[in-house]
Amino acid sequence: GTVGRDKGKRTVVKMARSRAAVRSVAAGVLLVALVLTGCAHSPSNAAVVNGAEISTSELHSTIQGVATSLGAPPEQIQQSAVLGALIHGQLSDQIAAEHKIVITQGQRDAVIKQLEGADKLAGNPDSRAVAYGLVDQQIVLAKLGQDAYLKAIKEATVTLNPRFGSWDQKTGAIEGSSGSLSQPAIPTPAKP
Repeated sequence: GTVGRDKGKRTVVKMARSRAAVRSVAAGVLLVALVLTGCAHSPSNAAVVNGAEISTSELHSTIQGVATSLGAPPEQIQQSAVLGALIHGQLSDQIAAEHKIVITQGQRDAVIKQLEGADKLAGNPDSRAVAYGLVDQQIVLAKLGQDAYLKAIKEATVTLNPRFGSWDQKTGAIEGSSGSLSQPAIPTPAKP
């Protein structure tokens, strides 16, 4: 009698252990899946725009470049405005490519002349991406039209590192922890 019961207990114990092992493996797989899908970008990225990465170091060096170009201390430069310009520059370049819109240096130069301070930003390699981001956005907006441009912005996949705020898909803007919008999706068009 006891031998049969001991053998049965061992079988039950083995089955319980194998179920626990399966649950443990399943939980591990689920955890990895959550980590991979919950954070669509590396912590070293400030943002990912339709798969194109804007690194935190790129953001910080651009902020430093903007500060130098404008003769201001870096802490006076709005990080969200710089990141917004980089995101919209990336979006504008992607939208331009998708719609076969060519952006020439001549077009950029013409718009830069119309935007106050853009020449200072464009003249510094460390802040040029901000100037080109703003300028490219205006060029693509003018060629595509506001409705089509805004539709393309809404269809974009933009993921922000949470420490830089969140991306409002409806407005195409960065929202900070206060909930205020820091970078509008549609800029005021430059005067011809």
